[in-house]
Amino acid sequence: MGQNGRKKPLRGMCDSRGFSMVELVVVVALIMILSAFAVPQVMNNLRTYQLTSAASQVADAIKFTRSEAIRRNVNVNCLASASGSTWMVGTDSNGDGTLETSERHFQMTGMTQFLPSSDVATAGSLPTALNVPAVTVLSASSSTQKISFDPRGAVNFAGSAGGATTVYVLYVGPTGTTQDYRAVVVMPSGQTQVWGTTGQSTWHQIS
Repeated sequence: MGQNGRKKPLRGMCDSRGFSMVELVVVVALIMILSAFAVPQVMNNLRTYQLTSAASQVADAIKFTRSEAIRRNVNVNCLASASGSTWMVGTDSNGDGTLETSERHFQMTGMTQFLPSSDVATAGSLPTALNVPAVTVLSASSSTQKISFDPRGAVNFAGSAGGATTVYVLYVGPTGTTQDYRAVVVMPSGQTQVWGTTGQSTWHQIS
């Protein structure tokens, strides 16, 4: 007790108060400013991840077909076929020329799509990056496209699209207008690679 009977304040205690309206407005404004910069970057990173993931799954479907040809010691076909706006890439295990639900395949849906070379701004520079004279683009064709693998795992061009030795390419891009592209490349040896570029960068191998 202090003088005049009043209690002394406890040591370490201090007056506390809430935020004022001005302070709350300032905090909210700062959050909105930071979000304006962060959200577009997050969305761009998400689109890049989805694009690379889709291209990798297309490559995996082709690689699985090749491994089946080696395992079974027979020619096995990988098909890329359109059904309306949906594309499927997978292994034609029974050799009937169609992809069925029971056969292993990847379905292209959502934020990504197959593209013709005319929709890929940097398509003309891909052969140079691959060090080949030319490529054959199979993506976004209205007809079913086929890559046949022989028992060694090499491409059997006699049973493949075009029937001539070439490097096959399937372009994958976003459904929006962002100029970010992936190219799934199948070399004559059967090796499958994923390459990437943006509208401002050169092609580089991702996997």
